[in-house]
Amino acid sequence: MARHGRDAALHLYHTGHAAVDGLAELVDQLQLDEARLRLGGHIAAAHTPHALAGLQATADWVKRETGSASVKVIDAGQVRELTGSALFHGGLLTPHAGGLHPLNFARGLAWRLHERGVNIHVNSPALEVREADGRFVVRTPGGQVSARQVIYATNGYSDQTSLTASLHRRLIPFRSAIIATEPLAPALLASLMPGGQVCGDTKRMLRWFRVVGDRLIFGGRGAFGQHDSASAFGTLQRSMAQVFPQLAGTAVAFQWSGLVAMTLDYLPHAGQLGENQYYAVGYNGGGVAMSTWMGKQLAAMTAGTPVELGLLAGKGFNPIPLHGLRAPACAWRRGGSNCSMRSGARGEHESYCITGYRVASRTPWSRRPGPATRSARAGTGTQPRPSKAGRQGAALWTARVPHRPGPGVRWGWSRPVGWCSRAQAKSSGSRPARPS
Repeated sequence: MARHGRDAALHLYHTGHAAVDGLAELVDQLQLDEARLRLGGHIAAAHTPHALAGLQATADWVKRETGSASVKVIDAGQVRELTGSALFHGGLLTPHAGGLHPLNFARGLAWRLHERGVNIHVNSPALEVREADGRFVVRTPGGQVSARQVIYATNGYSDQTSLTASLHRRLIPFRSAIIATEPLAPALLASLMPGGQVCGDTKRMLRWFRVVGDRLIFGGRGAFGQHDSASAFGTLQRSMAQVFPQLAGTAVAFQWSGLVAMTLDYLPHAGQLGENQYYAVGYNGGGVAMSTWMGKQLAAMTAGTPVELGLLAGKGFNPIPLHGLRAPACAWRRGGSNCSMRSGARGEHESYCITGYRVASRTPWSRRPGPATRSARAGTGTQPRPSKAGRQGAALWTARVPHRPGPGVRWGWSRPVGWCSRAQAKSSGSRPARPS
């Protein structure tokens, strides 16, 4: 709110509610019972007392600015009763949220379109889009399609072809993974998420979980690179046992992962790449409801109907500088081959809602903490960008940068936060200091 103003923040808040309502209406209208939509609420579980204070600030903002008291902070005991986990210090309960089965939802939409005579061609990557006689010709390995308009909805997979390279440069793909347990015994199942909510914690590399049928679904980020690995899924399983000790030793029946698309301002964006070419991307891991809502806006845009997107419009959705270095929490050293996943800073106040949306703000460069090496832990402070000549042989650090706590504020994403000398970068264990 501090960056964009009260009106813009309220617009985002109401857009999130409209997205949830629109999703529920669509499921009901098309009778997508197989999607298993349940708006039982969402719990943002605080992993530290400081995170709980941030959630309290969010609840205070919602009540102050909207007059609604539906969002409320719950204590550690209430979180334990609703989730079956004693790990958390409290949480934020949002009733107007929930979860569904996304694959069944997508299949249901596809089947309803098929019933209406719409052709859907799978395994048909677009290799080329060219203009001819006032239309667009899309070439695929099996043929071509001619259309008056083109919509790009490639999100975290915008690097698959050169056609969406301009979108890819505006996004940071991030691998997100999920495991599903074997069917659980009734007594054990009854101890997990008995309130029927979905839950996500406030850790920087957040974890989320819910019960689907007779299984627990547990997801997370941070331990995954470009591809799946047995060790990464093992880490996720150990994390599940940390949250739910009663599941220690429980077998995992299914595991999978995919890419979500992050943006530097934590907002999805929609707009036009050119005349009669439209896009909607960048859901930051929470796109089930928002992408459905965006689809409706795109439909209106292609029909020539004005839409009010506010901060979600394409204005300001610019290419990311040094895009190739924006791997999440990755420290890159000039002149070296070492690029390892490192924690640049502790994250607080992060929350994830499957069918909700939050307001985000950013801190000006002058307020961002600069890096320090282990040999010179001078705390935090501002670190001005050196001149071009001064950057020769320097090491560029990318790290998660915390913003000032506030309503719905997330911690910063991976971005260049400062420079240090090449000698410092080579020193053993040099890394950005954790902001206090």
